[in-house]
Amino acid sequence: MPCFRRNSEVPLHEAEPLCNRRLLEFSYGTQKVRLKVPASYRRRGAWIEDTARRAMSLCQLEELGGHAQQLLKRVSLQAPEPHSVGVMTWGNMNLYHLNDLMVMPLTAAFECSFVELVAMTPQDPKWFVSHWWGTPYHDTLTMLQFHAKTRNLGKHTTYWVCTFAMNQHHLE
Repeated sequence: MPCFRRNSEVPLHEAEPLCNRRLLEFSYGTQKVRLKVPASYRRRGAWIEDTARRAMSLCQLEELGGHAQQLLKRVSLQAPEPHSVGVMTWGNMNLYHLNDLMVMPLTAAFECSFVELVAMTPQDPKWFVSHWWGTPYHDTLTMLQFHAKTRNLGKHTTYWVCTFAMNQHHLE
């Protein structure tokens, strides 16, 4: 089963915006970034009012990591203060960076949480992730993969992670 299932039988909200842009351009510190928008991120998937039901599957977390790796292969980024790690790599990109480079720009057209961008319906969490945003995302994924493997959980096991569950455009 794929991570992002876009089923034409799933009714879409009439007011659902469609982001036709295949490329987003924005500033990151003093740098200009051009981000290719994956097809699966161009349409908002769900409206999930209850934040507690905004978990992401391991598969969705891994797919986001794959897109982040592709971005880092195409551009050389110097992380700005206060989260500077020097030249950003997959090994040192943390949730501060991921939020600024992917979550915020990709959800800006919809002003929604990242989960609402990628999920088709509410996704109830099986696990809650307590973490520091400064931990490299690579390490977070590695730990979650280890967790799933040692407990014989599938790729569709869901984890509640604040960065993705909260609407970063409206944190009040």
